[in-house]
Amino acid sequence: MKFLVTGAFQCGKSQYIQALDKNALNIASYDKNNWKCTVGMDLGSTRSNGLDITLFGTPGLLRFRAMRAIVAGGSDGVIFLFDGPHPEKDDASLQILNEIRQVLGRDIPLVYAVNKSDNPDCRPVEVVRAQNYLGSHATIFKISGLTGENIKVPIDELAHLVKKSLSPVVSIIRNYEGNLHGLQDELGKNSEEIMELLNSMELRGIISVDRLNKSYKILETAKFFTE
Repeated sequence: MKFLVTGAFQCGKSQYIQALDKNALNIASYDKNNWKCTVGMDLGSTRSNGLDITLFGTPGLLRFRAMRAIVAGGSDGVIFLFDGPHPEKDDASLQILNEIRQVLGRDIPLVYAVNKSDNPDCRPVEVVRAQNYLGSHATIFKISGLTGENIKVPIDELAHLVKKSLSPVVSIIRNYEGNLHGLQDELGKNSEEIMELLNSMELRGIISVDRLNKSYKILETAKFFTE
């Protein structure tokens, strides 16, 4: 599974990923004010309920829009960080959020996190919700990438949302293992569309595709989505 971690400049994306994976990669540089800036991406890994998750972090500076779009492509879900003590960054945050939704669609599983809860000026969750018009349906957590407070909670919740979104199609794919034509008829897709679907499920580690024999095998990961 690919989870995207994004948000505004200096909201703590890299620190959050590194708190989850001490060996995480960060492609960064320093600006004229000696601020460390992600200019490429962050790359780390973690697990949730037996599910292997790769974490991709985006640059936060607005001018890196093209890089954010590249890094975001193919994500299964999004963890969006707000800078808790700094409401002045919210406008840039919402610009980035809209960018990501344009790339991944508005239905992408998404959870929000208010970072830097260790800071006494960190805003309460409900204040961030109201200030950014997120609505009562939005799932928001308060975390600290510095102290580690609640850092796994957004991961686990996002894994749950991704499971909920993928479970119906994974169940069908599991039921039609060894019967590619039956799968095609059940989903009402042509052969090219079926192969595109199977390729995406293989990338997620749910199945293994045998392209020579035009078949697939269900992998252990599929249990996460069907139990």
